[in-house]
Amino acid sequence: MLNKKEEVKKVIQTKAISIRKQPIVNTKLNIVGYEILSDFKTNTTKKEVFDIAREDPNMNADLDIACIENAVKNNGIYNNYFINIFGSTIEKCLDKLLQFNLSDNYVFELNERERDCYNPKQLISNIKKLQQETGIKLAIDDLGSGYDRTRLLIELEPKYTKIDMYLIQGVSYNRKKQINLKHEINKLLELLSGYIVLEGIEFENDLEYIIDNYNLDNILLQGYLIDDLIYYNLGNKKTKINHSI
Repeated sequence: MLNKKEEVKKVIQTKAISIRKQPIVNTKLNIVGYEILSDFKTNTTKKEVFDIAREDPNMNADLDIACIENAVKNNGIYNNYFINIFGSTIEKCLDKLLQFNLSDNYVFELNERERDCYNPKQLISNIKKLQQETGIKLAIDDLGSGYDRTRLLIELEPKYTKIDMYLIQGVSYNRKKQINLKHEINKLLELLSGYIVLEGIEFENDLEYIIDNYNLDNILLQGYLIDDLIYYNLGNKKTKINHSI
């Protein structure tokens, strides 16, 4: 029987990866894109796969590349196709990424959870080269303050910035979260000209609060509740695909 690290190696080698598409919508609940979420065909849990890979920088990059390759291969006609990627992968594997059939249909969502694992100067240089050669767009997770994050936002000017679900879940009744969310949105609106994605929307009260208070053209929404509204037509809400952004 394979141990868990060997299981992860097998996932990478055999590309035992499937994908799910999570819709991203505007405040009118029109679909404007999809985030691609990877699942693994193994007995090891998804969290364990990622945790084990992160212990080895080379394995982490190999898993990231395998997930990206699988996502690109399975893309259809979708625009604004969000694919998660680690900064260290862009730093170390630029040549591999340039071999994929990337275009301005794709959005690389930079995962900030490993912010200590890459060189910001090299990362910025590689992202700019990747954008110049492929037209790919950029999304950045907004996970707090700090020099590196501010530098990435200013120098890269991402088309999409995501606000973490911690500020979203419970915002309908938590006054402190309401104040902080307003502060974050206003700051990003002042700093950037792109779109702000509010993710982790799981409760109708939170969705109603956001639509009532932030019904703006550059506010986008994502979360399991959005999945339900799109795929199961909860509340008889109708949606349509909008590829205008």
